[in-house]
Amino acid sequence: MLKKIIIFSTNLILILCLATGCSNKIVDPDKDDNNFDSVSKYDPEIELTVPGVPDSQEESDYDYLNNQWVDVYKNALGINITSKWDADTSTDGVQKLNEQLAIGVVPDIMIGLSRSQFDFVVRLGLAADLTDLFDEYATPLTKEILNSDGGHALRYSTIDGKLYALPYVYGYTDNILMMWIRTDWLENLGMEYPRTSDELYMVLDAFVNKDPDQDGVNNTVGLCTSNSLYEIGSIFNMFGAQPFWSWYLNEDNVLRYSTVSYTDNIKKSLAYMQRLYKENLMYSEFGIMDSAEYYKMFADGKAGIAFEYKYFPLQVEEGEIQNNINANWQAFPIPTGLENNEPARPFSYHGPAAYGVISSKCKNPEAAIKMLNLYTEIKFSENKEQYYLQYIKDEKGYNIDGFALFSTARANDLSEFEHVAEAVEKQDPSQLKHGEKLRYDACMKYLEGNRKNWLDYKLYGPGNVSTTVLQYYRNSIIPFFSDFDGPNTTSMHLNIAMLNSKWIKTCTRIIMSGEAVNNYDDYVEDWYAFGGDKIEEEANAEYLKAASSQQGIKK
Repeated sequence: MLKKIIIFSTNLILILCLATGCSNKIVDPDKDDNNFDSVSKYDPEIELTVPGVPDSQEESDYDYLNNQWVDVYKNALGINITSKWDADTSTDGVQKLNEQLAIGVVPDIMIGLSRSQFDFVVRLGLAADLTDLFDEYATPLTKEILNSDGGHALRYSTIDGKLYALPYVYGYTDNILMMWIRTDWLENLGMEYPRTSDELYMVLDAFVNKDPDQDGVNNTVGLCTSNSLYEIGSIFNMFGAQPFWSWYLNEDNVLRYSTVSYTDNIKKSLAYMQRLYKENLMYSEFGIMDSAEYYKMFADGKAGIAFEYKYFPLQVEEGEIQNNINANWQAFPIPTGLENNEPARPFSYHGPAAYGVISSKCKNPEAAIKMLNLYTEIKFSENKEQYYLQYIKDEKGYNIDGFALFSTARANDLSEFEHVAEAVEKQDPSQLKHGEKLRYDACMKYLEGNRKNWLDYKLYGPGNVSTTVLQYYRNSIIPFFSDFDGPNTTSMHLNIAMLNSKWIKTCTRIIMSGEAVNNYDDYVEDWYAFGGDKIEEEANAEYLKAASSQQGIKK
């Protein structure tokens, strides 16, 4: 469901940032004479294995098995972390992991699992049941953090009433696509940001045909999308549809898959994009570019509107921004194509960014929960400031918490962005915490003329996306949320990828060819004919089973 931005992908080896920790009170968790309660530390020590990972190519003082987190697991918890097998490259590591999973050989700890990987290890009986262990071992702080999204991540990690993973909680505000636009181009053209679909059309027309970068040549392009089409999800949202990989209850309280829901609204969206493509306001290589090519269009200053996430500035930081001091991206709510200019709802996602699983063959599965407790104490407790430089980010700015083997976030917590923005505006950092002060200093360097700190200022400075657009979507407009968050069923595993691919081909053909949008009805018929009927039947059965069981994780 999550697109490429959910940069926590299926590659376990690249995801060192998904982790967590253990226990009640810490004074110095790096010393053997720590202040954990006595039952927390294993004596004798235990050993837990992780997948093999290659040595990092990044210059740092740490690596996967040599860092403060590995040390604190040993010193505070009596847990030794070792590699299950060797891996020479990331590709080699992924291949070995998949091979070992296929024959039922797993390390004790599997972090960063995608939904499909998670379902796979559970089906094979390779994931430990953590239901009772979580209730017994998780600290109140850990339970609070993992329920900070309303319990969605824990529900996603629960199959048939049993908790099989410790989720990396991912707040829905991090999943919202919004409209990023080159405001310097708007200023050059004397225009305001578009609030409606008609205004968006006019801005795109000006960005393509009226030399917005004022270089004397019409060499800029209109709306871009990668071959996933995900970036134009906001166009569908503008017209009241959400076709991407989710489920919605119809008026009869029956689940319908997203590509066959709101079909009239989907067709309005396709008609709008047909017009854009015909008039060259949508980039000619529609649906062809991979992600790298797509982002390069913005980094090189070729395109001026992107429907993207909160961290879109990361994608354009290198490139044009470094060479053109006038480039300025700003985020706004998506325009609306609804009647009476009713505000459009963006799509967002409830559930974890990734799943942390401990093997059903592990003798001490509760160790994963202890490791998570440790992380939440260091990252979120009242004592967190004293641990920041040693366990979160060092004085060189290196993100040490990326090495924690079980970690999480507090869902939809925008406080850091708010605090830094206010302090920068007042030029008063006196009330900031340590991590916030580092952000403040970076913003001030930008204001003093250092363009290398443009990204820091864009994300944390006054008027940043978290204090504007995301506040709006958190407080005023309820996004599209899927009505079903159950496990992938047998028919989904067999057919959903093929049907999703068929959807992309159908939309691409309709938009580019100009054929009648009512031909989308043929796709709907095919969806049911080629396995969708069984998928829908199974999804509704799972939905009713979950609703009737009323089983959940205790807080």
